[in-house]
Amino acid sequence: MRFLARRLAFYLITAWAAITINFLLPRLMPGDPVQAVMERFNGQLSPESSEALAVAFGLDRSKNLLEQYVEYIEHLFHGDFGLSFTYFPTPVSSVVADSLPWTIGLLGVSTLVATLLGTLLGCIAGWRRGTWMDSVLPVGAFLRGIPHFWVGLLLVAVFAVGFGWFPVSGGYDPSIPPSLSLDFIGTLLYHSILPALTIVIGSLAGHMLMQRNMMVTTLSEDYVVVAQAKGLSSKRVMLNYAARNAILPAVAGFAMELGLVVSGSLLVEKVFSFPGIGYVMFQAVSNQDFPLLQAILLVTTFAVLAANLFADVAFFVLDPVPGTREAQMTSAVEITKVVKSTRPRRKKRHWLRSRKVLVGAAILAVFGVLAVIGPWIAPYDPSATSPDVLVPPSPNTCSVPRHWERTFSRRSSPAPGSALRWASSPRSSARRSPSWSVSLPDTSAALPTSSCPWAQTSSSSSPCFPCRF
Repeated sequence: MRFLARRLAFYLITAWAAITINFLLPRLMPGDPVQAVMERFNGQLSPESSEALAVAFGLDRSKNLLEQYVEYIEHLFHGDFGLSFTYFPTPVSSVVADSLPWTIGLLGVSTLVATLLGTLLGCIAGWRRGTWMDSVLPVGAFLRGIPHFWVGLLLVAVFAVGFGWFPVSGGYDPSIPPSLSLDFIGTLLYHSILPALTIVIGSLAGHMLMQRNMMVTTLSEDYVVVAQAKGLSSKRVMLNYAARNAILPAVAGFAMELGLVVSGSLLVEKVFSFPGIGYVMFQAVSNQDFPLLQAILLVTTFAVLAANLFADVAFFVLDPVPGTREAQMTSAVEITKVVKSTRPRRKKRHWLRSRKVLVGAAILAVFGVLAVIGPWIAPYDPSATSPDVLVPPSPNTCSVPRHWERTFSRRSSPAPGSALRWASSPRSSARRSPSWSVSLPDTSAALPTSSCPWAQTSSSSSPCFPCRF
């Protein structure tokens, strides 16, 4: 039990680290989520409303980082992940709670069927090695290499579009309201056949190949040979002696897949427009919905940790070797130490004598010298480069520098009495970014060229007026 207690403590520390990283990520990223929401809805907010919305997003600017972290932990224990940008103003917990059962029902059942069927077929193929079942394994390896979404597209093209046996997309019939009635359950199963078949076909071959290889390795062990020499039945030897040991890697693989079930199969759910967590994740990534992505990441992390704990418990129960897991781990460490001590030691080569290290150091030294003496050898000449103005100056026209263009295009508005027009140049057309220019009504109020900080040259005939707007 000490082994399980230590594993549980390790998973608790890992969960705390995941929560902390999940808290810090949106606060380290550039941008303001409140401003992003308002730009999406093309609205304006007062400062009070903006602060209230920031508090709703968990970004209270009046509190320091430690206070925000404590408040985040409190909300997390209450299941409060904030508001979703994509489904604003719906809470993130409601969005995850609505989509998670669809994914667990689809991927959970599909993963369980693929694991059980693949493990059983792999045990039979390993026990009857050299028969016709070995000829089927290359087909399984080929199917394993095909992406899930491609298998889904083929199934849709053949069985949905070609024969018309199954629906093309959706999770249920919209004409039937969601409930626990037999009609809704029937249409739910009917719409889930193709997505589930896609996942089973893509995962079955991997489980079968892994179990077959483990079965072949286990059959060469001494205890299996002794059991066969005793005259035990083939079924008993296969199930109680060989398969019981060969199934341990399958348990680990199933636990990992079970932990990733909650993250959804993004491409499969996207192909079939299935309303699961993978489809919601796609919408969140498309709309930069960070609170929703945080919640999905956190739920996936907890599910993976729980699945790993389940795998440790399953190993502890299924391992037929006598003794506890700690004794086995200790003996393995001792055996490794003995092997390393008896292994002939190889003379270590000093890293300075390595030719590759010397060549790499020489290249870095050359680049360092060039970076230091480069400005004195070839000084920078601003006149030799392209001007900072995208639009050439013309009479009665003021050209704006690049950083003024960006500021003006995002935050400013045209000055009263000035005509705002688009001006394009070869460089701006190549980058798909238009520049701005302002046509002035007259030049009588122009500042002197010497007092204008943005004047091009002292010989410029047309003064520049960036400060007018």
